[in-house]
Amino acid sequence: MLRPLCSECSCKSETLGTLRFAQRAKAMQNKAVINEEKANDVNLLREQIRQLKVGDAHARLSFIFELFNVKFSVYFEW
Repeated sequence: MLRPLCSECSCKSETLGTLRFAQRAKAMQNKAVINEEKANDVNLLREQIRQLKVGDAHARLSFIFELFNVKFSVYFEW
């Protein structure tokens, strides 16, 4: 980290604050992690989303049929 420092007495508190910040910043440690996307994982998640959408649509239809007291049974697959 590069930061200009001032040797004048009027800027003493700002210079000390900058030095303290630089000391804290130097003590920070980061650990980089690579995000790996596997095609199989992505496909599995897409299938789960599709199943949830189908289940949600079925639940909504069931609610509407119950609301209007309609007896209806349908099985379909996308």
